Amino acid sequence: MAYLSADVRRRQIIDAAIEVIATEGLARATTRRIAERADATLGSLNHCFRGKDELMRLVLERGIATMEDAFAGIDPQQGLEPTIRAVVAAYWRWIRDNLGAHLAMM
Repeated sequence: MAYLSADVRRRQIIDAAIEVIATEGLARATTRRIAERADATLGSLNHCFRGKDELMRLVLERGIATMEDAFAGIDPQQGLEPTIRAVVAAYWRWIRDNLGAHLAMM
């Protein structure tokens, strides 16, 4: 296993957690399963995160951050109907482009 910086390893583990939750559900998202999906040791997961609660919080934060980016260009000054249409279109694009994060957040 190649050396990776803690930041890179943390991103890989968060990505893996999203994938595991999206494909297998939250109940099966054990730290062992997430570490395996990230091609990391359980020790590196424990080194990068204070615990599973922190990891799950960061999964949610990742989803929220990408969602905020998706809605960033919407201008509510355009009126109610165009704003609603833009929000629905942006949300649909976000789900399509971030299905794993969407499923993990749900």
